[in-house]
Amino acid sequence: MGQIELIEQAHDTCGESPIWDPLEKALYWCDTQRPLVHRYDRATGRCQSFGVDRNVLALGRAGVGRWLLVTPEALVLWKTGSPTTTMLAAPEKGRPDIAFNDGTVDPAGRYVAGTYNTKIYDAPDGNLWSVDASGKVMKLDSGLVLPNGMTFSPEGRTLYVAEMFRNRILAYDYDPATGAAGSRHVFVEVPKEDGMPDGLVTDTDGYLWSAHWQGWRITRYSPSGKIDTVIEVPFTTPTCAGFGGEAMNELYVASATQGLSEQQLAQSENPGGLFRIAVNHTGLLEREFGC
Repeated sequence: MGQIELIEQAHDTCGESPIWDPLEKALYWCDTQRPLVHRYDRATGRCQSFGVDRNVLALGRAGVGRWLLVTPEALVLWKTGSPTTTMLAAPEKGRPDIAFNDGTVDPAGRYVAGTYNTKIYDAPDGNLWSVDASGKVMKLDSGLVLPNGMTFSPEGRTLYVAEMFRNRILAYDYDPATGAAGSRHVFVEVPKEDGMPDGLVTDTDGYLWSAHWQGWRITRYSPSGKIDTVIEVPFTTPTCAGFGGEAMNELYVASATQGLSEQQLAQSENPGGLFRIAVNHTGLLEREFGC
């Protein structure tokens, strides 16, 4: 395991969704509290930010130069560099206290995303939705408490969802052909002293990586839910990790300053920055929406 390296001090309030683009050899990520998308060019080391017309909570690859963006009110489409987005789906329209949060692409190219109660974080008002390239929406589950990080197992038959304010990660039986989420079970319970489970990503061995909100760590779990590795980080809140680099063996970690006390901010190194760790594992490339 390599040393943790600061790539960019983006001063993100809540950095999220680091996703590697293999054609551009670049990493994209966002700040949930600002209407923009960041881009890091691996070859040049240059970072830039693109302004868009709404806050961006998460990203999904959608073809060359195209992205699906998760925004509070809707799932939208965006072309790199454009200041505007195009509506795709808004299944929670008319529910002002309910917003989207995070998501991921399934093996058939659907985007799966969760919603939560923005006023009462621990309310069981969250839903799990999927949308395909035509804009067709399907509800997969309901009654969730702030569903956050999401990812699929390598073969796509298990969907992992971090139920953040219940301090647990759920695992669903998933049918890639129909897009249906079947029975679910608790994959792992996270001790409160370790922070709350946030962003999730899987590697080629089927192990699950979880960032811990206010937990100073990233945990790698075996497919059976056993802790395999804990990476301690020098900042309070790693929000999400994503694999990248030519060999997909670099772990990029976004971070947050949101909700931190003055003491936590003082103890943290470069909170709100994007970091990189060379790891001894190979990550899965994030799938493409609509493909």
